[in-house]
Amino acid sequence: MMKLIKSALLFGAVLFFVAGCSLAVTPVSNTVDLSQVDFTNAASFKESKACASYLFGFKLEGNPSVMEAVKSGGIKKVKSVDYQVMDFVVFRKACVVVYGQ
Repeated sequence: MMKLIKSALLFGAVLFFVAGCSLAVTPVSNTVDLSQVDFTNAASFKESKACASYLFGFKLEGNPSVMEAVKSGGIKKVKSVDYQVMDFVVFRKACVVVYGQ
């Protein structure tokens, strides 16, 4: 009986840690028509980032949204949006990066 309990606990612990690796993140959809953007002056674009930190899949802080990045960077016209994720074993940092003028 004790062996069964230990096996169940071990299975639950493994399942818990493996499930953390299978979290799905919906990608940011870039609805800006990039064919109309002049990238020859891309160095003059402002860049603003909005990030959130997660531990074991639970959000600790932050708001990784395009609106938050636009507000914090003072961007009036969005040219492009990128999405960055850094994953570690139990920690994740997800950021939305907005470029514009």
